[in-house]
Amino acid sequence: MEAKHGEYKVVVEENILHIIKKEAAKKQEMYFSEEAECIRKYIQKAINADAPINAYQAYKNLKNARKKTFIIYYGVALAFILFAAYSVRNQLSSSNMVKESYLKSYSEEKTIGRAFEDFFGNTK
Repeated sequence: MEAKHGEYKVVVEENILHIIKKEAAKKQEMYFSEEAECIRKYIQKAINADAPINAYQAYKNLKNARKKTFIIYYGVALAFILFAAYSVRNQLSSSNMVKESYLKSYSEEKTIGRAFEDFFGNTK
């Protein structure tokens, strides 16, 4: 049997329906389970016309699940990138907070950054 993403072999062994994928490109392997499930549902519906099976709806549900999975992966990746950027920004701003703050026991006129530069020279 030929489908959109490859060829399948349908075998019935001991009243169990097996759908076996013939050779296909690596890129198309992700569609195998969707097509195999759709083929299985169509065969079940052909055997028992009164069965409450909607093969097209099952295929749409599997396709939507795949899309949601990609959205979740990209969402997690985006959240990680935003968290990393926030952490770096936070780290940089906290070093400026120390540099621009005052040590009251040392001096209320010189910032920590200015005292450090006076002692070690200009570090920039």
